[in-house]
Amino acid sequence: MQASFATTDELIDLLRFILEDISLRFDKWENQYVRGPSLYFVLTGGVQFGAYADPLGDNQWPTDIAEVITRDLSPVIAAAEDIAFDADGAVMVTADGTLQRRMVRIRPSDGVDIRALEYPDWMSAKHLSALEVSANDEVIAAVTLSEENGRVTVFEDGTFDDYERSELGGRWRIEWWPVLRASITRLFYAGATHTSWWLIIRLSMVESRTLRAEHATVEALLHRIVDVAESLSLEFDRWEEQYVSGPSLYFIVIADVNYAEYADPLGANVWPVDICRVVSDSSEDFVAAARQVAFERDGAIVVTADGTIQEQMVRIRSPSAAEVERRDEIAYADWMGTKHLSAVEVSTRPEVLFAVTVSEETGRVSVFTNGSFEDYKRDEIGAPWRPAWARLS
Repeated sequence: MQASFATTDELIDLLRFILEDISLRFDKWENQYVRGPSLYFVLTGGVQFGAYADPLGDNQWPTDIAEVITRDLSPVIAAAEDIAFDADGAVMVTADGTLQRRMVRIRPSDGVDIRALEYPDWMSAKHLSALEVSANDEVIAAVTLSEENGRVTVFEDGTFDDYERSELGGRWRIEWWPVLRASITRLFYAGATHTSWWLIIRLSMVESRTLRAEHATVEALLHRIVDVAESLSLEFDRWEEQYVSGPSLYFIVIADVNYAEYADPLGANVWPVDICRVVSDSSEDFVAAARQVAFERDGAIVVTADGTIQEQMVRIRSPSAAEVERRDEIAYADWMGTKHLSAVEVSTRPEVLFAVTVSEETGRVSVFTNGSFEDYKRDEIGAPWRPAWARLS
């Protein structure tokens, strides 16, 4: 099968059309807890992109559905919808329209300072990655679809053109919705979350533990953060519903407040310090602040060793090969998405004490230290203490 277009400009237009079509078909953007389809295409001039991209576990583009982009976009749209809710990472597309099967995580480009690029506050880690990689000489363009609001953005040469969902369509605008999709989406969004008796008991246990920020130990910080992560995972009861994403959290606890060399401010994504400023604040306040972030904001939450939570959320830059001399000794797993890979890699830094994540896909809670991890699926979490954590004190 051969691509049927002649210019890269047309290929960029086709990629944009694919994402606009998928965005416009999805009609649950305003529903609480619902995250829409998320897609990230990188159009590259060659097939050698190992210098700025890493394979992302078992995340794969379904080449059995679509292997190349042609003007008949139906197979590509079907394949894109297949991964938009289930797979993480960037889809690589070569200049001849061939879709690469292995999805990747884009590494920050050497010599490119994201802080020197102009970007707005609404950009998440995915958008910053796309903006940055588009400045790479080997990359023609990147196109993203935001799972938060359906906006479609085209990145070229370190600049971007952004289209909110109300602006999408143009000559391609689709004004109808497939009847089958409408029926399915009406069925899945039912019920409400509830706070389980377990959560009430657990928060009482947490609150009874004395923890002062100025005397916080690493172990106490870990227990408090994991308590909140597990609480949010367990109180959410809609993991099995189509299109629904649960709470997503990413904490890193650091010994040194100077973390600019491996983290970038993530625009308007901030921790609500007016609700909870210190990990040792009341459990209800900590959970309330974490819940707000978990469903509405993107990026890592930085906590210093005294328990203070930094207001500005950040994107963690992946270490270069020189910074991680023993990359082959880091404990990667196929289920890891971009957030988990970031956490396991940043945990190798001597100034990082540990990282904790909650997966929005399954509710699993993971603790990362020194390039390794302890992982607990949602049906395994809830134990008051984890023996494996004792070594962190």
